[in-house]
Amino acid sequence: MQSSAKETQPEPGTDVDALSDPVAAVPPSDQQRRQYTLVQALRDPACYAHPTRDIRVIETHISIVILTGAFAYKIKKPVNLGFLDFSSPQRRKYFCEEEVRLNGRYASDIYLGVVTFSGSPGTPFIRDKGEGFEYAVRMVQFDQEALFSAMLSRDELRLTHVQSLARTVAKFHLYEAARCPSSGAYGKPARVLSPMRENFAQLRALVRDSGAADRLAALEKWTRRAGLDLTTAIGQRRSDGFVRECHGDLHLDNVAWIRGHPVMFDGIEFNPYLRFIDTISEIAFTVMDLRRHGAEQHANVLLNDYLEATGDYGGLHLFKLYAVYRALVRAKVIAIRANQGNAGATPNAAFTRCLSVAEQYTLPGEPKLFITHGLSGSGKSYVAGKLVRDNGLLMLRSDFVRKRLHGLAREATTSAAINQGIYSKQASDATYAQLSEDAELCLSAGYSAVVDATFLQREHRDLFRRLAGRLGVEFTIIDVHSSDADIRQRLETRRSDPATISEAGDAVVSSQRQHREPLTADELRYSKRVLNVQGSEPQLGSLFT
Repeated sequence: MQSSAKETQPEPGTDVDALSDPVAAVPPSDQQRRQYTLVQALRDPACYAHPTRDIRVIETHISIVILTGAFAYKIKKPVNLGFLDFSSPQRRKYFCEEEVRLNGRYASDIYLGVVTFSGSPGTPFIRDKGEGFEYAVRMVQFDQEALFSAMLSRDELRLTHVQSLARTVAKFHLYEAARCPSSGAYGKPARVLSPMRENFAQLRALVRDSGAADRLAALEKWTRRAGLDLTTAIGQRRSDGFVRECHGDLHLDNVAWIRGHPVMFDGIEFNPYLRFIDTISEIAFTVMDLRRHGAEQHANVLLNDYLEATGDYGGLHLFKLYAVYRALVRAKVIAIRANQGNAGATPNAAFTRCLSVAEQYTLPGEPKLFITHGLSGSGKSYVAGKLVRDNGLLMLRSDFVRKRLHGLAREATTSAAINQGIYSKQASDATYAQLSEDAELCLSAGYSAVVDATFLQREHRDLFRRLAGRLGVEFTIIDVHSSDADIRQRLETRRSDPATISEAGDAVVSSQRQHREPLTADELRYSKRVLNVQGSEPQLGSLFT
């Protein structure tokens, strides 16, 4: 099936479901009958000024989408469900315009504008502007096989797709999503925590299985305790500008891979409280959804790369609370479906999976701190990246942090001389200090971290050793070794890779050999040697024994 209008509705597990119980559509009205007549007329290719093929209609509880081949037309139903109100033509026009405005921030190539239906429902004329009896969002129609959810189901969603999404979402949050107004309740603790508590009441009414009920009771206890502990942090995040006008419904059905890029679409337009949210809550939804589908590596990479791009490691303290909430909203939607026509139905595997994912986020962390050690080109970043993918560590890269501190893009080339510019002693000390701050945020939130840097100077290694001691976490130096030939080959590959972050070349490595301070006998006690041979996977099992 082809469609660009994947409907926002309770089934994706958005915050909508936490704000109200399932509400049936209003009884048939004159508006609904007129809309039905209009939709029947729109099945005729003669209605359109553009070629059509295989005209089809998709209906949800709040919208009707007409697929014409090249374009899709999304008409909002005349319903009032409490959390949304499309009950009049004027309101439907307004929310069509809002949908185009909001989604145009990240999907302008898909959202083309609002069209007007004039004439009569039986013989409609489609206009690009003006008043009419009904309105629709006109969108570019694309293949549903391009959805991230569909790609994942076919085992075609690659880590590179997720990395690109992480950078896309980060850019949107940093530069394009507006901060919430200073007035109003957006992002305030009471507004954030109330739906979480209400969600459990709704789940209790749906679940009759005693085992599931016990698990929900434990999750509710955890949520209430965590919410109480984090109340001040939630308010501070709002004050610090992290509550922004987000997408609001960023699950895998609302992201598509189009022309080599991830495209977000179908963000929430009908209720500002559902889109003015903490940015860490938004990415928590997507990460949770990947984990819910068993894509652990993808989830690990998405979170890591998003945090790296934004530098928002402070949001990790709230991440688990939001992830639990998102997982349980999905659980509730699944329970609603299971109960339709079968009250007290036993929760299915999908429901149980949501509970399991939520429970995983409540487990206390045993964070560990790792730092790499070795020459540029020895493969330290590959080792650290493998720890991210396979073990869920968060990677803090000196090359990235160094450029971020100087306002440079990750792929920027400075051509600075050795020990000059952003590679001066002062700049390097500032880089390691920032890495230490970021690592502390990760560790204090319960996440293990690996700091990817050369760490050729004892003072920098001591900085992190002291951090681990102060926080009471295990500390390991990953001592990466590689042959001179492999190092030369990696440096050569970097020179031809436009996406590389490191600027280190042969001259830098030569200088490193001359000025490095080898690990001392004392440091060797808590270091692990890793041999990184080109063409084979480094063995990292010893790092956790």
